[in-house]
Amino acid sequence: MEDPTCFLIRQSAECEPIQYSGCMGLPYSQTSFPNIFGWPNQGFALQTAPFVFPAYDPISDCHPDLNFFLCSILFPQCTTEGQRHPCKSFCYEMNATCGERALALGLPWEDWICATFSENSCAVPNEDSTTPPTPMDGSTGYTDTDGITGSGSGEAATTQTTITVFDYGAAVTAYDNLEATLGPDIAAELGMSSFRQDLDLYAEFDGTPLANLPNISGIIIQPERWSVPYDSGEGVTTGLFLPETRNFDPNVGLPAELPSSAIAAVRDNYPQFFNRYLPQLGRNYATMRDDVEFDEETYGPDAICPYPPRTELGGGFGLQRIPPALCFPILELEVADADPAARTIVIVTIEVIGDVIWIEILVFRSLSTE
Repeated sequence: MEDPTCFLIRQSAECEPIQYSGCMGLPYSQTSFPNIFGWPNQGFALQTAPFVFPAYDPISDCHPDLNFFLCSILFPQCTTEGQRHPCKSFCYEMNATCGERALALGLPWEDWICATFSENSCAVPNEDSTTPPTPMDGSTGYTDTDGITGSGSGEAATTQTTITVFDYGAAVTAYDNLEATLGPDIAAELGMSSFRQDLDLYAEFDGTPLANLPNISGIIIQPERWSVPYDSGEGVTTGLFLPETRNFDPNVGLPAELPSSAIAAVRDNYPQFFNRYLPQLGRNYATMRDDVEFDEETYGPDAICPYPPRTELGGGFGLQRIPPALCFPILELEVADADPAARTIVIVTIEVIGDVIWIEILVFRSLSTE
């Protein structure tokens, strides 16, 4: 069985018409999910795409088929025999002409996925979509190499329980445990009671595959992805999702410091939570960052799966692959960016990660399209 940190694409769901206007008029009109980045369904994609595609407008002249390339990855072609991804050579061509410009603007650009694509029965612009596709055998997927390893403990976990279905009872228990740990004042500051009300709406979905859960009320389903969790030793985990870890280069490493404006936003909006659980976040991060080492052989673009599902980085930090999760946003705020042409958004959420609940800090940075 494929390791979940390496192969995110399983047998596709049934084909459905593309509903996103920016990807209509392609050589194909049918798509299916999850896509290569774990977006679970088209509903999630339709919520996310309006924020993703405009961010690439400033580099739209890098290649005449940039939009097709983005569509073919995010809204992949679906046939009766499964998904078709961009041709490998076409993907490398896009990397060569658009990749550096995207990364220079802080835009996500997952160049490593090209190595996992094929030259047979693949998607290219103006392709005859009736070409017989290669049947999917469950092994089609991508090698996710935005991982890192560190010298904090020097050891990576080699096993973990793969949680594939939603366990409502476990989620409620995790909520009760976190609420008790936080105490009434901090729980109220974070709006935990509102999260619990929405969580109860998922009782009827107990046992449902995580990737198939719907978005209900204030909760959205986040796809499988990497996190940098931080535990200060107080029994509460804070997950960090940074722009740099989405296009991670082991030769460069983690950012020198956490984005100060984003951390300040958390401190100013949730002072009780911050003062109790995150007062040493920046200092501990800096120490960890100075000590951590990155293993190109294990996590670089030529690494061979399976990747460690969790690596201890030291200082309370780790790198962990997390499954699809229930996410309840409690703050979304644009914060100052050193580049006047860029936008930085910080989002704070409460998230069900398997049988535990984390507080998340997500940081998104892109060139402003205004």
